[in-house]
Amino acid sequence: TSLQEGQKIIALDIPLLIETGADKLCDVVLLTECSDVVQRRRALERPAMTEEKLEGILRRQLKTEQRLKKATHVVRTDVPIEQTKRQIDAILRALES
Repeated sequence: TSLQEGQKIIALDIPLLIETGADKLCDVVLLTECSDVVQRRRALERPAMTEEKLEGILRRQLKTEQRLKKATHVVRTDVPIEQTKRQIDAILRALES
């Protein structure tokens, strides 16, 4: 998929985009992915997050393999932030060409 002249990119940050079926409304689905260990650590660092809440969130999510099948692009986020930014920049350049 690439942009046609005059088209704009609109980014939606929807954690359960695929699970709700809203991905069908999107031309491109960029999935951010990190290891289970990193995901768990980051989530538990959030204010008011508990193990129980996290388990409930994880139960509502599709398995990684299922989400990867629906994604048009995957960005690894368990790398240094500059590397993540470079991944996103590369995807945006590809969409613009």
